[in-house]
Amino acid sequence: AQTIPSHLTNDSGTESAFQSWTTLILPYIEQNNLADTFDFKEAWYDDAASTNIDTIAQPLNLFICPSAPGSNKRNDPYHVIGAAAGDYGSINEVKKKVYTEVLGVDDPGEAARAGLLSKFEENRMSSCTDGTSNTFFVAECAGQPEVWVANGKMTLDQFAIYETNDDKVVNFGGRLVPVDGTGWADPDCGFSINGATSDGLDKYGRSMINAINVSEVYAFHPAGASFAMADGSVHFVRETIDVEPFVALCTRSGGEVNTSDY
Repeated sequence: AQTIPSHLTNDSGTESAFQSWTTLILPYIEQNNLADTFDFKEAWYDDAASTNIDTIAQPLNLFICPSAPGSNKRNDPYHVIGAAAGDYGSINEVKKKVYTEVLGVDDPGEAARAGLLSKFEENRMSSCTDGTSNTFFVAECAGQPEVWVANGKMTLDQFAIYETNDDKVVNFGGRLVPVDGTGWADPDCGFSINGATSDGLDKYGRSMINAINVSEVYAFHPAGASFAMADGSVHFVRETIDVEPFVALCTRSGGEVNTSDY
């Protein structure tokens, strides 16, 4: 049996048998040696007998934005302690209330709201009927495990406002961290789009980029963030993008006509 090092334990008591796209692509991004240390037949991590501890604690520059504070020395202090952080996540879906409360339209249905990598299902490229050049795959969600909002690192006073509106941030001994974890190998490194108010302290607002870095798109670049599309291209998207075209780019089969120039 493998002894779990004290620097890498799971305080939340959760475990997952799922794998993230980030571990699955290791052999294809010149990380064969690291992939050889990862047991794909086991859970990405569980605190009973993890065989993948050393792998997920390894920082990978590919998954780190150089503009994010702390660079590759960041790791998860709360969920899976010691897991090396990552700054990019897949967009899994657009939440129903973005349509009904932000856009003021009917919910188009779960299938129309799904992102390229929808959770808990096999996702085939053929499902991307909106077109691969019109669909986001990966977006920046940078700076974790610190929580950042529109005007800087979230303060305890801001958290007092935030926690009445959402539950994705936890006060961990005076340090504010994402409740879902921050590891590049974590299946929860993807996220669903809610939108936020301009200050980042409430969800279901019209700010889709750079309002908060927990479960939303956030980057440390002036006026926008970088996105990888389903066709493999990369685009910088301005934070002033309207909600309608942004939502259209997040869904894989929403049937929207994309007229945005980002």
